[in-house]
Amino acid sequence: MTDRPTLNPDHLAYLGPIGIEVLDQNGTHSFTPNDIIVAFARDNIQDTLKPIDGLQSVCSGEPAVVYRTAEAEFALTPAELRRLTFRALTPAEFMAIQDKVGGIYDTHDDFYDQRTGEALQPVVLATERPGMR
Repeated sequence: MTDRPTLNPDHLAYLGPIGIEVLDQNGTHSFTPNDIIVAFARDNIQDTLKPIDGLQSVCSGEPAVVYRTAEAEFALTPAELRRLTFRALTPAEFMAIQDKVGGIYDTHDDFYDQRTGEALQPVVLATERPGMR
């Protein structure tokens, strides 16, 4: 287990209970929980987010962007951020985030089995379901 930053650090309080920021090479993108789902589902934002030079994902070590809420901030690849948004992290990704920042809303026990990291309620878009377009 690594040293974890304090959850709900004072410098992130400005985000309030539903503010989300994603920082990439192009700047800061602000979202609500619903906005970020739309950004990934409809706008394919994962294709336009540009990782920050030298920043590595806490999950994979790959080039990353910063995900920030009032609870915590950490680095993920755009694809990992999409999976976090859709509550569909792999068990290894879940465990890496838990190890880095501890329990946060995005990884709580309604969404993931805390023992195994299995996603319990992954969001599956209609276009990703068999037989759907």
